[in-house]
Amino acid sequence: TTGLVKEISSWVCAVGAVGAVRAVDIEQVLGQSNLAGPGLDEEGALGLPQLVQEQRLGDLAVVPAQAGDGPSPDRSAYQEPNARGIPGAPWNQAFADNPQVRQRLAIAHNLRKDKKKKPVLHAEDEFELLKTLYISIETTFPQERYRVQLGGICQLAGITGNRPGALLGVLYRHVKVTLLPDPDGGEQPRVLIEIVFPNTKGYLGEKDPNEFGIPDDPNKPCLLLCQITVLALLFADRAFAASSLTSPERLLCLRIPLGQKQLPLPLKEELAEIPLFRRCKITVRGIKISGGEALTDSTLRRQMTNLGNITGMELPTGLYTFRRGNGQALDNSSEITHAQRNIILQYYSSSIFQKSYASRYIPDTQAAYRGLKPQTALMRAAGGISRTIDPQRPRRLNLAQ
Repeated sequence: TTGLVKEISSWVCAVGAVGAVRAVDIEQVLGQSNLAGPGLDEEGALGLPQLVQEQRLGDLAVVPAQAGDGPSPDRSAYQEPNARGIPGAPWNQAFADNPQVRQRLAIAHNLRKDKKKKPVLHAEDEFELLKTLYISIETTFPQERYRVQLGGICQLAGITGNRPGALLGVLYRHVKVTLLPDPDGGEQPRVLIEIVFPNTKGYLGEKDPNEFGIPDDPNKPCLLLCQITVLALLFADRAFAASSLTSPERLLCLRIPLGQKQLPLPLKEELAEIPLFRRCKITVRGIKISGGEALTDSTLRRQMTNLGNITGMELPTGLYTFRRGNGQALDNSSEITHAQRNIILQYYSSSIFQKSYASRYIPDTQAAYRGLKPQTALMRAAGGISRTIDPQRPRRLNLAQ
């Protein structure tokens, strides 16, 4: 391992890195990873050589030397360790992206060059997750509002394709509920939920927030995919300004005044800065939902991972799987242009979508080549994550393991 790190250092100098390079302190790495040496330690953990072989090239780092460096290196030169516990360096990414270094490292030390799989989650896959969420006895939460919140977040993630930060940043002032006339001439007005997502990724500059209109669908055959969860949260918080509007039954009794084209249903002003999706807090009377603290990203990630595991999906589920599914659906839709897709996903150009989000599972090219009718439904199922569902998939270690 020491030889590998020193070899990395010499290669960085050879490709023109500025300044001298010092090898990463192996003792520090050993101390952080709690490994005793090569092979298996007393606890049966992988030794450092195996650990290094399992790292992708972006996880390997060197640290630039400083004037007067002695045997004890200046720890301020190190960045925070990455997710795998390997210390970083200020210019680690530029080094890792150098094709000459990457190629030589991969050949010399049998390092993996394949990219992490990026599963795509379609509406059919979302249905399987929501079915597990609401009917499985294994999906337990410290507070039952978490169950409804998780269902609503999954639905909004699929419909809007937003990142986790944008979804968790929704406040009540970003939500509007309106009744609109039924375009088919029905007596019952249609419910329209409009949500603005201002918390967008802004490292390349501020972006205009998108506002999504989500109508109800009275003819939808599957209630699991209806946007009833957002309305359920509004009723649970008694969020409507009209004191009499406290249940879905009363909402369905409302009618649009004669001569008007809409009936806005304003929310209480005192709830304007309250997050829609909130975290739990422990009180003397038990676990309750916080009055003003948003659900954290770490909690949401754990809930999503656990839900995917209980469902029996082989690949990990997260909100970015919904985002990729949303992008693929927009890309395949004849109603959405590429320019609209880029606005929805907040991209400056289509190249970002093609590089990071477009599925690498190619559809029915056989049909295109042979002039046959595409088997769209079959290929959609083949490219989804639901095909990996296995209820018998082991999720826990047995006593021997």
